[in-house]
Amino acid sequence: MYDGSELGCAEAGIGRADKGESGTKEMSESQLKCPKTLRDMFVQLLQKYPDKQDKLLTFGFIMMGFFVSVL
Repeated sequence: MYDGSELGCAEAGIGRADKGESGTKEMSESQLKCPKTLRDMFVQLLQKYPDKQDKLLTFGFIMMGFFVSVL
């Protein structure tokens, strides 16, 4: 959090039904849920700081077992 605004998100997926990198949970978290959340955060930041459009960043982490990726 910075000045009441969220800058990033993290998803940790560890479960019995997880099939690794090729599983539907991995695809759902890394290709659908986290990017959508990051986009929504970015839109809120743009509304709050419209003059800093080219300096704004959001980031995300996906952690599935021993696999970590950064968005």
